[in-house]
Amino acid sequence: MSTESFKTPFRERQNPDQTPLAEEIKAVLGIFELTRRLRAKVPENVDDVDKPRENISESAGDQTAMTAYLMHYFLPLVEREGISLDYEKTLDMVLAHNIGDIGALPSRPGVQLTLDERHEEIASSAKVFRKLPRRNGFNRTLFNAYAEYLGQESREARFVRALNGLETMLYVLSRPPHLREGLVGGKGYAIEDYRERIEPFCREFPALYKFYTRAERIFHGKAYFAPSRKYQNQIMRPEVAKSLFLSQKSKVRGASKIDTDDENERLLRLQRLKRRLRFGQPAKPQEMHNDTVPEHISSLLLLSRYFVTAVKNDPRQARKEVLSQQEVTEMILAHDMPEIIRGDVIAPLKTEEDALAEWDVAIDIAGDYAPRAGGFDERFWKNLEKYEYDREKPPFVCDAWLTKGLDAYEAQLYIFDRETRGKLSRMQILTREEVRGKIGKVLEQFPVLKEHFDALDGKFREEGLP
Repeated sequence: MSTESFKTPFRERQNPDQTPLAEEIKAVLGIFELTRRLRAKVPENVDDVDKPRENISESAGDQTAMTAYLMHYFLPLVEREGISLDYEKTLDMVLAHNIGDIGALPSRPGVQLTLDERHEEIASSAKVFRKLPRRNGFNRTLFNAYAEYLGQESREARFVRALNGLETMLYVLSRPPHLREGLVGGKGYAIEDYRERIEPFCREFPALYKFYTRAERIFHGKAYFAPSRKYQNQIMRPEVAKSLFLSQKSKVRGASKIDTDDENERLLRLQRLKRRLRFGQPAKPQEMHNDTVPEHISSLLLLSRYFVTAVKNDPRQARKEVLSQQEVTEMILAHDMPEIIRGDVIAPLKTEEDALAEWDVAIDIAGDYAPRAGGFDERFWKNLEKYEYDREKPPFVCDAWLTKGLDAYEAQLYIFDRETRGKLSRMQILTREEVRGKIGKVLEQFPVLKEHFDALDGKFREEGLP
């Protein structure tokens, strides 16, 4: 795409922070359209369409990505209120809090769990962390982040807990009105449960609390809540949950020597968050090849947390000081936003015309629909612009090209996944040689990412994949 096409979409406003709360909530709810948008569709197949609004399934990957969007929306607002939060610690908790859902234990709404079932759920979650990638202690980093989240002792942990609860409320509001009661009262939640499990965490952060009180008022006024407590289960005390989880720490081992093939398998395991549906629903059928946009984004966020650290710790890496975890994360959140409206052609097959059409859509989204409080719309635009602008240049060490490299690597993991190998016949994909031709010069900029990509490429050859 030519850099000449860049133009700011934002109108002059006297005071954008005075946008009415109802308008801001509506704009934030617009981002939840991503959870219906399917990727890698085949345009010629009339049945290969996005999820209808009546499809209320939400995967753990959907929820992780949407919580990350909310984190980046609310962080500046919270900081303006004089509350300082550690960015990477907060991000780690957002990424870690759903990892236990990869395990085999059925997930049900918290209100339905007895203390014994909650005990079993935490123990099962700890086992998943043992199988995560180990380079630079990645598994322990996320294990410790989840322990902190459970303990709720730090401000960051309570902030993420508030985001998690608020995300579920906004997800409900993003679904058709006639289905919302089933997502709240139908799961056993009475108003008292929300006031005990979500409100106390939101109350600490005024910007979140405004959203919570408005959403609760809607839920109450529309009779979405269960009329009374159907489940009288106790809530496990945070210190007990944290202690139970930390008792498994000795089994989450690091590695003195890294085996790249083994690390790739462990990274692939993280990808399976997107196949795990929440609240006791079964995993996606094997033949379902499409990911939603946020499922793709959640995988990229986890890969970025792994590789940004790996790249910065790699003695072979040049100019590592220019890389930023926060900027890579924000680019990932912005880079697929045009797919809310468009996106029928997978990235490797896009023409210049497709790219320009998506860019026009991005302008409309940023200018008309993006939430404005705290400058969220401006940051969204600048990150999308920088992502596109830097990739107009030959590959060099920067956040945009690392993001693009991770995007290509994630796609190859997605194709390689043995659990859904049957999906290849339903997808439009490039051959290994075509992928290498498009991404080879990018990989040269990041030796550790190239090492992983080459190892995965070798597995493709061994198994006779295209």
